[in-house]
Amino acid sequence: MAAGPGTGEVHSARFVAKRHTVRLNAFESPDSGPVGCINEGHAAVWFTPAYIDYIGPCPRGEWPDVELVTMVTALNPARLRPLFARRPDGVVMAGFGGGHAHTAILELIDELIAGGVCVVAASRCGAGDTLCSTYGVPGTEIDLQERGVLMAGALSPPKARLRLQVALANGVAPPSVFPLED
Repeated sequence: MAAGPGTGEVHSARFVAKRHTVRLNAFESPDSGPVGCINEGHAAVWFTPAYIDYIGPCPRGEWPDVELVTMVTALNPARLRPLFARRPDGVVMAGFGGGHAHTAILELIDELIAGGVCVVAASRCGAGDTLCSTYGVPGTEIDLQERGVLMAGALSPPKARLRLQVALANGVAPPSVFPLED
């Protein structure tokens, strides 16, 4: 949990996001709200989350190489090939809707997974979980999971990237930390 200076609010790290560039109360938890407040310099926590998902300490020194790739229309896979050719430790896709990938990169995803690179799909929408069992056409969640892609659940793409980095740094198998349960 984090308390932002000057905000008077305590937020759960899982749900908090910076929602404004310069406001004093720039950090918000739009789906859950604050979990406490700051009064006269002391934190009052109203409740603690029921989930327990600590996977280990943040690494010191060099972090695992995890790329974050945003899905966009007219995505050219040739632009991603050099990035993936060096075989990062992991890739997080900021996917369309429920965590969907552009069909133009499905071959690249298959190559990454075949080469031992962990691929996680998150949603770039800003709210809501990745889907697991609604759509089955190429590039959607059923297809991606059949290819070996892990779903990020409610985590934003940057938070999914950080979670994957910490898991890899601690030798924790990514399938055991994704999807993140609420």
